[in-house]
Amino acid sequence: MSAYTPIRREMEAAWPADGAAGEGKLALRRWTDLDEADHARWDELGQQTAVANVFCQPWMVRPALAHCDPRQQVTLAIVSAEDGAWQGVLPMASSWSHGRAPMPNWQGWLHANQFVGTPLIRRGCEHAFWRALLDGLDRFDSHRIALCIPCIPRDDPVARALGDICDEQRRPLRHDREWSRPYFGRDAGDGARSDARLRRRIAGLERKLEREWGKVSFAISSDPAAIDDLVDPFLALERGGWKGRAGSALACQKQTDAFFRSAARAAARRDRFAFATLRAGGQVLAISSFFRGPAWQHGFKMAYDERAAACAPGVVLLDRLTRDLHDSGGAPMDSCASDCGNPVSRLWPLRREFVDCCVALGGPGRRALFETMAWAEQVFHAVKPRKTA
Repeated sequence: MSAYTPIRREMEAAWPADGAAGEGKLALRRWTDLDEADHARWDELGQQTAVANVFCQPWMVRPALAHCDPRQQVTLAIVSAEDGAWQGVLPMASSWSHGRAPMPNWQGWLHANQFVGTPLIRRGCEHAFWRALLDGLDRFDSHRIALCIPCIPRDDPVARALGDICDEQRRPLRHDREWSRPYFGRDAGDGARSDARLRRRIAGLERKLEREWGKVSFAISSDPAAIDDLVDPFLALERGGWKGRAGSALACQKQTDAFFRSAARAAARRDRFAFATLRAGGQVLAISSFFRGPAWQHGFKMAYDERAAACAPGVVLLDRLTRDLHDSGGAPMDSCASDCGNPVSRLWPLRREFVDCCVALGGPGRRALFETMAWAEQVFHAVKPRKTA
């Protein structure tokens, strides 16, 4: 059974948030209950945000909710100004546990193919959004003691604003998990390309690929018509490899297949999506997909033809993409991949840091309970026996 539980319908009401007059009010809404005016406000907010997270854009969230939340367990926490304009939106779900511990809480909702959890917030309203959201949730439900928000970049102004508000309100804030992942940025210079051994290895792989399969070519496609033509080959290539055998390929589930098709096409219409393809002898041997943004780009999924595995077409594609990113001078790209010794870890030496945040809710009693449970969890992990070989 899912740990998420739907909120009661009678709780879907709006109220003014504590704090400065006119700072905002909080409402919890089902996305299916939004009317045309609500969607227009949502779209307008998406155009006025400084948040560098394509995953929180309305054109991305709508297909995610339509295809990845079949039980409609997700609620939109919407903070709006007195004139009705939306200041920020955070998709949330209700849970009665946190990790292995029983702890009633709100969780920022992420589906399986979402790699950044930052909420969508209007430029300049970061502090007002967190103040209205947290003050509103304090009064919303006397049972929940925390708001947990996963996968927040440390370098994002939204994360800094959350810390500011918690300091201002003396509200306990903890980081459940901290990690980093590779990203490409021009400030790395040539980065791993100065690694002579790696450069020789990739050059050798490309020569082998050309000998065995034919002339190698690389292209980036972002035109909506070209995206439509490549969606099916990409999904088939991914399902035909190890991800398909593991059941994790996008096309293995109708919901993730439909989500990807909808999100890719919606993003392509806004020049926010692209495929990078590697061909040899006219055959597509590797494809990488990524979402574009003005401040950050986000790698999504890569697939390669396992018949050419000995030539590592995925590594050759990544090297070609790295060169293109360096030459084009565009926004940095978050790999959205774990830092575990894979090729992107060596080709992209820079690291972007992330945290999972957990913020206390309620008055002194609930906040004390939050800190007690946090302390108990730390003790548990400290004394838990480690597995030995």
